[in-house]
Amino acid sequence: MQASITEIEAALQSSTVLVNEFGGHVYLQEASLHQCLDQVLMTLSLRGWSPSAIPLRACAEEAAKHGSDYLVATYTLKHFSLPQSSSENINLDVRRVARALTKSLFSTKSAYSSTAELISDLRDCLPAQIEPAVSWLDGMISVSEAGVVSLTADQSAL
Repeated sequence: MQASITEIEAALQSSTVLVNEFGGHVYLQEASLHQCLDQVLMTLSLRGWSPSAIPLRACAEEAAKHGSDYLVATYTLKHFSLPQSSSENINLDVRRVARALTKSLFSTKSAYSSTAELISDLRDCLPAQIEPAVSWLDGMISVSEAGVVSLTADQSAL
């Protein structure tokens, strides 16, 4: 069975499709974006680049050497950048990165016994220069009276 034009257009609008310089298409799933983000963060750590001045091309090339696609790495860096980033240097939106990583952390663990435990795991996922704060996760997590941390109902439904 073949999809109709309407179904194809709806899928394209609700997904991310990247087009390379040769006209080739890459369908980017959310899982691939997060895998690439992990690779980019590892590259930042290894190279010691500041999250506020990441050389876009060099970082994407380095990530591509270690298993990521260059086009996907470039898209990932731009996706998680602040608006004031230039075309050559990316200023990483560390709060947005932390929120994406937090959601991933909760995919393997339904709850944390404390905010300190969550922040510790989050810190382990981030380059050393980034010190996460609980306030970055406002509206995303809830803390019970006993101190147990979980994703809010809105976030776990995504």
